[in-house]
Amino acid sequence: MYPDRTEFRETTFGAFGIMRFVVDDDIELIRVYEIVWAG
Repeated sequence: MYPDRTEFRETTFGAFGIMRFVVDDDIELIRVYEIVWAG
């Protein structure tokens, strides 16, 4: 998503799903801030 900010990530799931999240390696936390499912 943001080439200079590797903590912001995005993945797809199924045929119509997208999830965006932030990874904090220091405290080992994943924060999901957007899930989109069309179908």
